[in-house]
Amino acid sequence: MKSKKLEEDGSTGKAVCLARNFYTKNVILEMSSEERIYEQNTVVYEQSTPILTSEGLYNTIKVVNVTKGTEVTCMAKFDGRTITANTTLP
Repeated sequence: MKSKKLEEDGSTGKAVCLARNFYTKNVILEMSSEERIYEQNTVVYEQSTPILTSEGLYNTIKVVNVTKGTEVTCMAKFDGRTITANTTLP
């Protein structure tokens, strides 16, 4: 997971959750913070279906707006499992 540069006002930025090289295309990305679970109105970009790579694996991405200093959690859910990553927007 990556956090992007703050916007001009210095209070908001973007967090990116990227799931790469999955064997299944049924990957669901969820992003949350202490403040909230990100719903449609805070999602900047989300792929409707994962992309099939030349290696026969799948990639998908989700981007949300976040507030400075907020810890964001990205969860990739697939095949009954969950992989979690955290980052804080500086």
